[in-house]
Amino acid sequence: MTRVNKQIRAQEVLLIDKDGNNLGKISFRDALSQAYQDGLDLVEVSNRGVPVCKIIDYSKWKFEQSKRQKKKKVGKIEIKEVQFRPNIGKNDLQHRAKNVDRFLSKGHRVKLVVRFKGREKAHMLDTGQEVLRKFLEMITVPYSVDNTNEDGHSVSMMLKVQT
Repeated sequence: MTRVNKQIRAQEVLLIDKDGNNLGKISFRDALSQAYQDGLDLVEVSNRGVPVCKIIDYSKWKFEQSKRQKKKKVGKIEIKEVQFRPNIGKNDLQHRAKNVDRFLSKGHRVKLVVRFKGREKAHMLDTGQEVLRKFLEMITVPYSVDNTNEDGHSVSMMLKVQT
């Protein structure tokens, strides 16, 4: 928890001014009065031994911290989708398997989708499972199958990195 201004409970603090200069050990009252003179806040950044306090705009600092947290969360795990048809060539399968290896090594989940059209739908389950089986043999990164799904036009499978 970050302490601000009068929430700080120390007699002496190590003070860093608004320009980032280290002013050394100063009494808490002097540090607080200097922060008020600058029109800013005294914020405790670290509390190991002697508390380290900075003179900064607390609301601006808190806003930047929340932006950093949001940035870290965004794009952590993506779902990459790889589509192919049941009559796909061996070289195309190898190329897509190389891409799936790259995606899995980066920690992304991968959705494999085999799409069917027209008369291909007659043997959709058999053909789709066979193509997926061949494809899974080409993947070199350790993975686990999250789930499989069959709907009217496709057979799909979700892969994730094995932990």
